[in-house]
Amino acid sequence: ICSYTALSSQLTPRQVVALLGGLYQRFDALCEQHGVYKVEIVGDCWMAASGAFPACPPREAALRAARLARDMVREAREFAAEGGRRVQIR
Repeated sequence: ICSYTALSSQLTPRQVVALLGGLYQRFDALCEQHGVYKVEIVGDCWMAASGAFPACPPREAALRAARLARDMVREAREFAAEGGRRVQIR
């Protein structure tokens, strides 16, 4: 999440948990949809791997990762609109 430190300093702890939880639930659903494996979450870092679980050819793994990334950007925009806060991811 871009500028996460600045954003989180403006929120209560409960708001930070709600923000991250809501966004990451959407990302988790996208992982299932695209067949990508979520590896872990540490703070504002959400990590996934494509092509490992389930195994698939490299070209397919790359396509899955690219589609997931595209949809994650879209979800982050939509989530920000709902919550009233602008959230950007990279």
